[in-house]
Amino acid sequence: MTAAKSGKDDWFGKRRHYFVRRLLDQSLHLIQDFQAAYCRYSASCIRERPGEQRNLEPNAAQRAILHHVGRMVGTETGKGPLWRLKDHCRQLWPRNAPHPPAQEACIDWLIGALFHETMRLRDTLYVLDNDDRLPWNGRTASPNSPRDGHPGSFQQQIERIAALFSRLRDELRLLIPDLLANPLVLRLLAEQEEIVADLWGESLESFFDDLFSGNAASGFCLIGASYASGQWFSQALTMYERALNRDRQCNEARIRVAHLRAIVREEDETTECARQAIRNFTEGVKGHGN
Repeated sequence: MTAAKSGKDDWFGKRRHYFVRRLLDQSLHLIQDFQAAYCRYSASCIRERPGEQRNLEPNAAQRAILHHVGRMVGTETGKGPLWRLKDHCRQLWPRNAPHPPAQEACIDWLIGALFHETMRLRDTLYVLDNDDRLPWNGRTASPNSPRDGHPGSFQQQIERIAALFSRLRDELRLLIPDLLANPLVLRLLAEQEEIVADLWGESLESFFDDLFSGNAASGFCLIGASYASGQWFSQALTMYERALNRDRQCNEARIRVAHLRAIVREEDETTECARQAIRNFTEGVKGHGN
């Protein structure tokens, strides 16, 4: 291994917690965004009845989700969030790594599969919008019209993508217990509490009860300690207060809440003094000008 490569690996290794958090954050938002688009599609899509004449032209709901998927993948010169996520996976879990953990390998495969499925669907959208042989593009359909222009084809593709996103959501939930040593992941769960509830149907308290063997206060304390180490004292206080609300006998939370309240109060007083000094100075300047 060259010195340059060794230095790069060392730099990446020291920041691995951050890159894992980033990949998880991107994945959760991508899943949530697709699920919202898929729900709109499912609610609006007109189901055909047996024997009814097939309407070849995609309806508005179908076109909306096709365009949504197209934006997810993007282009080589303007990569979308799914394309960037796939690249981050390659950086975090390189294919040549020996014996990758099964859970990580599964997530890497799912993201890769999603990327290739969405690329296919993006190509379908291009055909639908640009092939003059299709009947809704101004000409009569010829027998050689692309099969991907058929609504049944892209509906099946959409369902495959939806199934892959659902499995990715489930696999990420299974991965979380292996990431408890990463405080940035725990902080992400607290900062994206609404997404946790939306995707996994769990409150943060019940989520932490499961992760920490019925002791959710431990999870909140770990997050509080991480915030405090970075001097994010208000955020740390909030987490320790939630730990104390969960377990009134938690000594760490009781001690840290009292300490952090004093720090936050002092910070607030200092900030207010600074603001008052600025106001006095501003008023003095205005008075001098008059």
